[in-house]
Amino acid sequence: MERSLVSNHHVRDLVLVRWEAPGGNLFALNIDGCVMGNKAGFGGLVRNSDEVWLMGFFGHLDDKDILFTELMAILRGVQLCWDKDIRNIQCWSDSKTVVTLIMRDVSHFKKYANLVKEICGLLHRDGPFSVNHSV
Repeated sequence: MERSLVSNHHVRDLVLVRWEAPGGNLFALNIDGCVMGNKAGFGGLVRNSDEVWLMGFFGHLDDKDILFTELMAILRGVQLCWDKDIRNIQCWSDSKTVVTLIMRDVSHFKKYANLVKEICGLLHRDGPFSVNHSV
C-alpha cells in the first residue's frame, strides 16, 4: 500500500535498523565523520558485548575531505581503545571506501596510505578485529 505524504512524495518500505551487540568478548567501535561547508568533524563510541556504553569521543579537523575525516575517526577510536586496554574490536563505519581500504591494507600509492597503514598496524597488534560497513 502506498501513502502520499506530499503531492509528489510517497512512503517507501521502511527498513528498521537496530544496533546489535557484538558476541563473546568483543567490543564495538562505532564511528562517523562529517563534512559540511567549511567544517569537518568526527566522533564515535565504544560499547561492550552487554551493550554497555564505555566511552565516546569527537574531534574537529581542518581538512575538509570526508575520506580523511572517516579515517581519522577510526584512528582516534582505535587509539582510545588501546589506551584503555580494550582489544577484540569490531569497528563499524558507514563508509564502504574506508572499510575496503583498511580491510585490504591499501597499497602505498593511495593518498592516505600512511594513515591506513597506521590504523592497520594498531588493529593487527593483538586480538581479533574487523572493520565492517554499517547502514
